Amino acid sequence: MRRLALLLLLAALADEAPGDIADDWAAVIDPLRDLRQVLADHGVDASSYDARKPPVGLDRHARRTIEAAARRAGSARTVEAMAALEHHARDVCGTPLSR
Repeated sequence: MRRLALLLLLAALADEAPGDIADDWAAVIDPLRDLRQVLADHGVDASSYDARKPPVGLDRHARRTIEAAARRAGSARTVEAMAALEHHARDVCGTPLSR
């Protein structure tokens, strides 16, 4: 869920990024935004959500919806796009996105 805390920062970076990496930014940010929205729709705090111990009262449909959004946020495409952005930040900007 730490990714959600970084969403605003990543979105700001994406707004300033060159067009040739726009697809990579979208592949990272869009699933995170979707996950944030799904969690909010179900009244779930992203910082404390644990799929193994979902909040009391969270129904099966909500859990499945959250889990599907989380899988998209952690998909191979998202991971590959983040790696491409990291590479671009290091090579072009001279700074890593992560540490």
